[in-house]
Amino acid sequence: MKRRLLLFTQGFAGELLCNALKERGITPVIYTYALNATRRISDQAYLREGYPYKYIHERSFDSSKVNVRSGDLIICAEWTKDFFHNTDPGAPVYHLHFSLLPRYRGYGAVSEQFLRGVSLAGVTLYRENGHIDAGPVAYQCEIRIEHDHTTEEYIRACVKEAQVWISELADGAEPELKAQDETDGFYVQRRRRHTGMLDLNACALYVYNTVRAYSKPYFGSYFYHNGKKITVWNAKCDKWAGMQGRPGEILGQTHHGVEIACGEGSVVLTEAEINGTVYKFDEITNCFNV
Repeated sequence: MKRRLLLFTQGFAGELLCNALKERGITPVIYTYALNATRRISDQAYLREGYPYKYIHERSFDSSKVNVRSGDLIICAEWTKDFFHNTDPGAPVYHLHFSLLPRYRGYGAVSEQFLRGVSLAGVTLYRENGHIDAGPVAYQCEIRIEHDHTTEEYIRACVKEAQVWISELADGAEPELKAQDETDGFYVQRRRRHTGMLDLNACALYVYNTVRAYSKPYFGSYFYHNGKKITVWNAKCDKWAGMQGRPGEILGQTHHGVEIACGEGSVVLTEAEINGTVYKFDEITNCFNV
């Protein structure tokens, strides 16, 4: 008999994980935070018809447990990391984390790895132990981040591995838990919207990695041009080095979009958003009067 699975999530990974588990005949009960004035409806896109989801309002299990059903297994994906600290939910709790723990602990792991140009990354499923991202590892897998990969592609690759592990747990598997090596562990800061502002005085590679780090499903990197906020969803690193123009200068149109000079080298914007309208590479030139 399969274990009754509870899934706590508030992000894109939750939608992917639900779809993957459903294909394996597993339908978890989904818990997420209730909508409020500061959250967009689109943030809850994974709460779709056919999923038995429930809203909770508090940021700790002890404050929410009267509204939580009993389960045999609890999985947290993009969820408050200390939600189950100092409490007993009556079932083993596992957290899905998008790095090779103990490296890149914290809420900003995905973006931080893209910002730093990490090539060898991975995904970890660990057991709750009362310390953020420091519990014993149940499963772990290396995943390569290629130069042209996006954060969405990376998260999809992570979930593809994780859904196999979670299916095994739902079938009753008892993994051999391995303690994390604290000498190799470090934490990263949570990334906020203002950190996505592009510094076009930096080199093209850094600008390009910043665009990738905050691309969908995150909030997007941005800069201002003639008083307009330009949110950049995709770009290409066109020229790696050399002074191509003044940083931020629009250099012209290419086959892929609009080329912009950086402190060194240049990038080409291939998808951008202005005032709620998203422009692809063949339309984006109209935004800059190129």
